[in-house]
Amino acid sequence: MVKKMLTKKLLRDMWAAKWQFLSIILLSALGVMVFAGLDAGWRDIDVSLNKNFREQKLPDLWVSLSTVDQATVSRLNQIDGVKTTQVRSSYEATAQDLTNEPTILLNGFEGEINLSQPTVLAGKRLAENDVRAGLMEKKFAEAQGLTVGDTVKCSIGNMEIDFLITGLIQSPEYIMSTNDIVPNPKVFGYMYVNQQALNLPANEVLVMLEDGVKSESLKHQIEKVFPGSMVRDRSAHRSTDTVLSEVSQFRSFSYVFPVLFFMVAALVVLTTISRMVDNQRSQMGILKALGYSKKKLYFHYLSYGFFPSLIGGVLGLFIGKTLVAKILWQAEAGTFTMPQHYNAPISMLSIFVCLLSIGLAVGICFFACRQQLKETAAELLRPKPPKSGERILLERFRHLWKKMSFNGKLISRNMFRAKTRSFMALFGILSCTALLISAFGMENSFRHLVDVYYGETYTYDIKAQLEPNPGSIESYQKRVPAKKIEGIMEKPVSLAAEDTSRMVNMTVVDNQQSLIHFSEDNSNLPKEGLVITEKLAETIGLSRGEKVALTLPGDAKPLNTFIADFASFGTGQGIFISRSLWDKSGKGDFVPTSLLIKEPKKDIAAYLERTKTIARWSTVETQIAETLTLMDSMRGVIFLLGVFALLLAFVVIYNMGILNFVERTREFATLKVLGYHNREIRSLIIRENSILSLVGVLLGILPGILLANLALKVAEPDDFVISVAFSPLNILWSCLITFIFSLGIQMILARKVASIDMVSALKSIE
Repeated sequence: MVKKMLTKKLLRDMWAAKWQFLSIILLSALGVMVFAGLDAGWRDIDVSLNKNFREQKLPDLWVSLSTVDQATVSRLNQIDGVKTTQVRSSYEATAQDLTNEPTILLNGFEGEINLSQPTVLAGKRLAENDVRAGLMEKKFAEAQGLTVGDTVKCSIGNMEIDFLITGLIQSPEYIMSTNDIVPNPKVFGYMYVNQQALNLPANEVLVMLEDGVKSESLKHQIEKVFPGSMVRDRSAHRSTDTVLSEVSQFRSFSYVFPVLFFMVAALVVLTTISRMVDNQRSQMGILKALGYSKKKLYFHYLSYGFFPSLIGGVLGLFIGKTLVAKILWQAEAGTFTMPQHYNAPISMLSIFVCLLSIGLAVGICFFACRQQLKETAAELLRPKPPKSGERILLERFRHLWKKMSFNGKLISRNMFRAKTRSFMALFGILSCTALLISAFGMENSFRHLVDVYYGETYTYDIKAQLEPNPGSIESYQKRVPAKKIEGIMEKPVSLAAEDTSRMVNMTVVDNQQSLIHFSEDNSNLPKEGLVITEKLAETIGLSRGEKVALTLPGDAKPLNTFIADFASFGTGQGIFISRSLWDKSGKGDFVPTSLLIKEPKKDIAAYLERTKTIARWSTVETQIAETLTLMDSMRGVIFLLGVFALLLAFVVIYNMGILNFVERTREFATLKVLGYHNREIRSLIIRENSILSLVGVLLGILPGILLANLALKVAEPDDFVISVAFSPLNILWSCLITFIFSLGIQMILARKVASIDMVSALKSIE
């Protein structure tokens, strides 16, 4: 019977203070949802990728050689730690019968495909004896209007091969399928074919390692056994490295932003529950007088925090795990060719955060009612004595205080005397402002990085990629209709120093080039030594003056040089050498792979389209847009943070406004009796909250800047150097959005003044 009575009372109390209980549910849900969503997002991607990599047998190493024969495979298999190998030929071809003649990467496998096994999405698998069949990437086929049963003509040098498309596939090796900045199935795709069909030497071996063997150590062994080989592990393979880097960034974000959400939620829950328990003082006295034990009363009042936080925590786990994680997956799928989506189980860390949220709410309830339950029933039945009046800080400045109006004094006294409520409102608005500034700041930083790279580091207007054997740069400088033409030669090389090596991109530039700026005051490279980007040097652990060896594909004799200087590049990490150093190396002629074009003439597009030695070209504006596309998933996270920040602000401001209204009902009724109109009282409420909102907005600027710095520092990938760049306009917009949002909520709450019953309000403490 006792238990039923307390349950009924709990339900009545919850209904009477439904908005406060709802705010606790929402705040608990929001704090858990942000963490659980980001945590589930990266875990879903990680589980799906690893399951796909394991089932489709993605190689651990890619070994590129000029020629691969049986002796090569035997020597590889004899190295301790090598589990399985797969020989293949990998060559780029041109699809001559397709619009714009896109590039197709032909992967010719010898025998059964044991490693990098594709998922056949339509059609049938590749038969070992069918030398004219081919499995085509599904996205590429759809972009080209091809399907199973169609034929595609591929040109490699002077050789032409017709392939019948027998299946559409998706490969774990090409999560990011591109030979440029971003995936574009209209210009690049891949096919799996039989090696005999290519009639070209095998040039690559895929290697799977034994369990527990580290790829880095085995990579060094292979490089020693096969001088001139190029060995890439998954960290140097562009597709896998890019998508795994995204996972790492999501993981980093999940440990940064939820902390602020959780802090705000905990503090507001603290204030809300404390006020609710304080308002139950006389009820506690009655229950004590009726003989209810302290233990039962504790359980009753702890329910005020337990049930709302339990509901909110479970909701946060569910919404975060489903909705937020799904949004992040879709953001990734928009850029990459993602495998089948597998849901990772809810992590113990997310469950711990949920339990922590519940524990905090229950703990707050315990300490809020502990002091009151120590008192006797008689003491509790007496009204709590009001706080003694005291002068606020502004009153000490007498000259200023005398000049203030009555309304101004009333507002000031209320804000200073209700310090906890004012602080909570202030902190909520501050946090919302900081989150919005941080979100805008990161978005602006990504844009700034790209603008600097394509506007200050590289200053060309058009980049044109050339076909193999395109001719000399001097011939293009005479023929291309533009003010300035420069050529660069880009090659993948193995950069080795002592016990470390890494596959990097090497760019050879002309001696007098001016379209690449390696520092603010210098665009020329040293004649001796190489220039390495700072982030790459930091990642590998290289210093200025250190000796290094550069090994070209298939060249057993490395080019020995040293690090002459660093270059600060936001993206496009790699090494640069001058043409004079290349010419002295004896590694062949300077053959440009791309043209950098400055100030082109009007007929440049027509010229580039009809020149057969130019494979493709793009303007700097196109490259900027493509680079930003790679950051779409991070921008999706930033958008979510902005939405969550506004939701947090709404709950905090609305909750504090309700508490303010409930606690000051008697005061507002008194003002009504003294002749104040409803609009005058509403004006007082709005003015007070406008002051708090303005101060909170201004105080949130610096934390927002610091939060953006921290987030970018923690989540910065190996290929980027992201410096925080804030636009004054973005900061202004963040402040205005928060202030207007807060003001709008307060205007809604101020309308409750008209519903005050003056008689009951003034008799409330008799």
